[in-house]
Amino acid sequence: MAAKNKRANRAATADAAAPAPGTHKTADLHFRASHHREELLEEARALMAAGKVREARAVEKRASQVGQLVGALESDIRSGLH
Repeated sequence: MAAKNKRANRAATADAAAPAPGTHKTADLHFRASHHREELLEEARALMAAGKVREARAVEKRASQVGQLVGALESDIRSGLH
């Protein structure tokens, strides 16, 4: 069985640091993507601890994909595109 998405927890913990609603600037997107990557890595650790290696590796793969996107956003921010 696949791990459940924990978006309800994320909303409660990220309210203080979350950007204003309606803004979709690159820095805001970077913040949300990096936060999502950390959540995925936490989920993978929990799955690994529970002995669900196959599921953990799939979640780690998704975290890696999100990490590549975070890197691209960082590059855009550094180059001053946004």
